Amino acid sequence: SLAYGVPLAFARALLGAVYFFPGLAKEREQGLGWALSDNLRNQLWWKWAEHGAHPWFRIDHHPTLLHAGGLFVLAFELSAPLLFFFRRTRFFAAIAGVAFHVLAQLVFLIPFAALWACYVVLVDLRVAFPARPPVDEAPARASRWTFVVGAVLLAGAVIQGARERTQSYPFACYPTFQFDPGTTMPDLRFVATRKDGSELDLVFARDARGYRTQRQWGTIFAVAGVTHAVDQARVKAYFRGIRGSANVPADVWRVRAERARVSVDPDAHLRVVSRETIATFTP
Repeated sequence: SLAYGVPLAFARALLGAVYFFPGLAKEREQGLGWALSDNLRNQLWWKWAEHGAHPWFRIDHHPTLLHAGGLFVLAFELSAPLLFFFRRTRFFAAIAGVAFHVLAQLVFLIPFAALWACYVVLVDLRVAFPARPPVDEAPARASRWTFVVGAVLLAGAVIQGARERTQSYPFACYPTFQFDPGTTMPDLRFVATRKDGSELDLVFARDARGYRTQRQWGTIFAVAGVTHAVDQARVKAYFRGIRGSANVPADVWRVRAERARVSVDPDAHLRVVSRETIATFTP
């Protein structure tokens, strides 16, 4: 009945928008070069550097496989709205989507778990549970509010997706990964100067394995002046927040905050390429 069909149609359209607009952004920015150049390798290296680890299978050593995977990503994202729309292709779209996310988790270390739950809208349960014999009653109609709410949600997703607004609220485009990030990434460093004149690079915002969460990286990029202007008060406040976990020695009399660029090549072990002082203060 339309009472179920209409909201399911909106849900599939929203799910299609989640995939389509990041794919469109990739196509606009780099075209097939997104999949066939060094871009995808650099994207991998960035994510591995953020996680402080890399998978056991180094797909970056197999460029043919990497490029084939990139072409699959582009094809799936750009065709997702059509694949989700037609009943005959939804099952294959669900399989392709699961494969897409399994590979993303294994290779990119990105789970995207929130999207997995949405795949229920692609599964036709009538295959497993055949319909009962028809009864003498009119099928339920969809509420007018279903159309209103669905249209508002879809319009927000489409407009912000077309504008490539990934940092907006309450509607935003999913991360696009459209730009080639290169082989270095920004980082925040705190260098502590002790009373005897020696300097110590402080380790912070990492667990025992060297892992940082995406929230921690977002905060670091903001404090280091990557996504926001440098604010020395913010730098000092952030240092106060991490001081306990960073094991700052008691005889430190000065701290220098630096915006560094580090190599993301897994074989370079986050080697520092450049450093720029953004704040100096007494802790």
